[in-house]
Amino acid sequence: MLKIVVMGDLHYSLSFADPSLKEYQEDFLKRYLDNVFQVPADMHVSVGDLTHSGSPAEFGRIYQIANERPIHFFQAIGNHDALTIPKELIPSVMQRPLYYHVSTEEAIVAFIDTVREQCPDDSSGAISDEQLDWLQELILSSESKPVILFAHHPLFGTTTFSEMAHLSIRNDRLTDILASKQGIGLYCNGHNHIHSTHHSSPWVYIQTAACLIKPSYRIITVQDSDVFIETRFLNDDMFTQYGQMLGEELLYIPDQIQPPVRPIDLELRLWGIKFREDQTD
Repeated sequence: MLKIVVMGDLHYSLSFADPSLKEYQEDFLKRYLDNVFQVPADMHVSVGDLTHSGSPAEFGRIYQIANERPIHFFQAIGNHDALTIPKELIPSVMQRPLYYHVSTEEAIVAFIDTVREQCPDDSSGAISDEQLDWLQELILSSESKPVILFAHHPLFGTTTFSEMAHLSIRNDRLTDILASKQGIGLYCNGHNHIHSTHHSSPWVYIQTAACLIKPSYRIITVQDSDVFIETRFLNDDMFTQYGQMLGEELLYIPDQIQPPVRPIDLELRLWGIKFREDQTD
């Protein structure tokens, strides 16, 4: 069995226009990560925008907490993670390459880099030809073995908001490579701050909401021929209150703090892939 805990965009920041928010940010961070990291799993994964400005200090705080826990922490790089330091230096900060894969008995887990470097005016996705060559070979060699692919940006025309400007990656070659997959593929992304799923054979696209907007996390479990996706919400007044205060300053979308989510985004069964929603206190 393979179990992966997935967290959405965290946007951890050390810089606020209102200095009083720093205390709320630190409290939210510690309590949220306590909840996520205490879940037993083979991998704990961030879909990117772990930080808000990509400063070494922001990265350092998150990885300090992660390294103190008996977990294996991974992340896809987000556009906010690449705002401050050159991308070539980010692997030394997050302790892993920008794109790579981990092979397990149950599935191939891959991470790709869909981020533009230090580009605050264009938050849409992009991917290099070199990385596409690597991904094409990985998908081809996977044959019918499940592939779980983590990226920050959704593929254009899949999950909620992915057809809006700056809110997806649009690359015909990437689309063709994904379409060539045999068997099951899960494409897991963040960026658009709302839970959403989309099925386009042979892939199921799973978008995870930003932690501040919808304090929650997902659990992916692969066992035998079945893949289960759980969504666990942290139903605590502190998470809701602090998340809204921080989200209104950091995310610039106060009208989307409580975005609508269709039932199909949380409950779905395809090819033995089952989605279910759990609520935890």
